[in-house]
Amino acid sequence: MAEIASDEWLAALVRTSAATPETPGVAGSVSFTVENSPAGKVGWTETIENGVTVSAAAPASKGADIALIAKFQELVAMLEGGSNPAVMFMQGRLKLTGDMGMFMTLLPAMMSEEAATGRAELAAATDRG
Repeated sequence: MAEIASDEWLAALVRTSAATPETPGVAGSVSFTVENSPAGKVGWTETIENGVTVSAAAPASKGADIALIAKFQELVAMLEGGSNPAVMFMQGRLKLTGDMGMFMTLLPAMMSEEAATGRAELAAATDRG
């Protein structure tokens, strides 16, 4: 089990994201801040190319195209497939600032069966404290 936002966990994030279908032309950065994790408040920034995460590193960047904030239990529910990011946003359980258009463009690939398989693998590798 890897602690969220650790180097080991971020490597698993990139590895499991490789199965996500490409969204040609969608590139940029997405920062995540997770509150109430076993490690406290943690964050990381992902680099997106063609809609797929190609790298991830701590900490969360203030200059990212999209910034997402969620509580740890919400992130785990999303990784396990129990929560849809769009619904979470509409319910206020996922806060988003930045490029809403990029987020909406990434959603179909994020919700694909391939991405769900990768998220489940990442969830299984996540230390829950």
